Parts: sequence; structure tokens; C-alpha cells
Amino acid sequence: MTIKNVKAGQQAWSSYGRGYGAVSQALEQALVGRCELSLAWYEALAYVSAAGEQRVRMQGLADAVGLSPSGLTRMIDRMEGEKLLRRSAAKDDRRGVNVALTAVGRKALTRATPVYQRGVQAHFTAKLAERDLEALQRAGEKLAGGA
Repeated sequence: MTIKNVKAGQQAWSSYGRGYGAVSQALEQALVGRCELSLAWYEALAYVSAAGEQRVRMQGLADAVGLSPSGLTRMIDRMEGEKLLRRSAAKDDRRGVNVALTAVGRKALTRATPVYQRGVQAHFTAKLAERDLEALQRAGEKLAGGA
């Protein structure tokens, strides 16, 4: 790898971080302002909802929202206190813990999803050409180990 490639990689990484931060901040402001729901809480609700049985393992959720196990535990404690999610022991593994949506959580997700979708459209999709979106998707899949 040449010095030029190293520099280009560092610049791309820095630009990506700034862009991700700006879009995340805009989404956070919209969700908190309109739905009283943080972006992390929205992403947790959406991830659990996307699960076939609307129940997921805590470890899978931690990976999906980018939190450490202890950070996720604190977040789930607060979300459980707001009656958005509930924990239960995993039936197939006594050490495992599942998280499921509650009726309150489903209602909050339903209310927040259009706000999230409009925010993604306004602050991300509308600012990029289709080829940019395709390149970002490919890059994200490669970085996540999918391709």
C-alpha cells in the first residue's frame, strides 16, 4: 500500500465519520423532538421488531446497535422502565436473555418510523446520487464482512 493510498483511506474514513455523525445527529434531533425517542432506542426497537418472532437475544441486539453488553443492559433497563421492551430468560439457554417488544414499544416504533424515514431521506438519500448509494451499500457490506 502506498502512502497515497494510506492518506486517501484516512481521508475517506474521516469524511465518512463526519457524514455519519451529521446524519445521526439530525435523526436524533428529529426523533427526540417529535417522538421523545433517541436514535439508539429507535434502532433497538426496529431491530427487535424485524426479528421474526419480535424477540431477540441481548447479544445480537448489542451487536446491532453497537453497544457493549453493559451499555446495552443499561439502555434496556431504561427502555424496560418505559415499558417499551421486556426481558425474559431464553428457553434454549438458561444463561441467555431475550428481549421482546411490548405493545407500548410497537406503538412508539410505529409513531417514530415515519420521522426516521423522512430524516434518512432528507439528510442522506436526497444528498447522494444513486451510484453513491450503491457504492456505500457495497462498502458497508464489505466492512461488515458480508462480501
